[in-house]
Amino acid sequence: MRNLRTWLRTATAVTASLALLAGIAPMAHAVDREVDVSDFKVSDVVFDKDGCKNVHVTLKGTAWQEVDYDYLWLNADVTRSGYLVDSLSFSEGETEDSAFICSWYGLGKYKVGPTDVTGFTYDNDYFSFTDQTSKSFYVRGKAKATVTAKRSGSKVTLSAKASYYHPDSFNYRSHSPKGAKFQVKSGSKWKTIKTVSLYKGRASYTFKKSTKASYRIVLPQTTTVTAATSKSVRK
Repeated sequence: MRNLRTWLRTATAVTASLALLAGIAPMAHAVDREVDVSDFKVSDVVFDKDGCKNVHVTLKGTAWQEVDYDYLWLNADVTRSGYLVDSLSFSEGETEDSAFICSWYGLGKYKVGPTDVTGFTYDNDYFSFTDQTSKSFYVRGKAKATVTAKRSGSKVTLSAKASYYHPDSFNYRSHSPKGAKFQVKSGSKWKTIKTVSLYKGRASYTFKKSTKASYRIVLPQTTTVTAATSKSVRK
């Protein structure tokens, strides 16, 4: 498991190499503070039913050579709309933990960070501060889409229906995104013939097409709902 000790060795080696190339002695400290949180690695979450998931989070950063990892604690907040959802603990230089996210916490944008950093150096110097580095991730409901086609002479009418999993109702409800695309298959590729906005989870489009073809609808991803592509129909 990679931790701050590994990043420290890497950062120290890079600093030394750069310093030698410049013809000067290596710097003692690679960062301004004892510990520098530079980023978090976290994936988005999708719910298609009621439940909870452990979301893996990796902290990235560097630290001074003098930091005593046996007495180093980092605690990062996980929040949604400013409200605390969970707290991550990275102790003794470890950089991996999991956030516990449940569907009923709500869909949308979540954030990891800031991080409270507390510890000691090998000289017993105490330090404590808050690192403001943060990373956003999204919790989304799974979307579903269907399309039907009807022909009347040379006219074809496409009708689409969309829904998504909504935690408040513990079920799927109508989904009305903007920028959905009706597409026709041209050779081996799909070509957009009409961009629409669904209303109450539905949209339709009528056009002229004398020959048979395959059609589908593609829904865009939003901050709260996944993207989705319907099965194709031929008419």
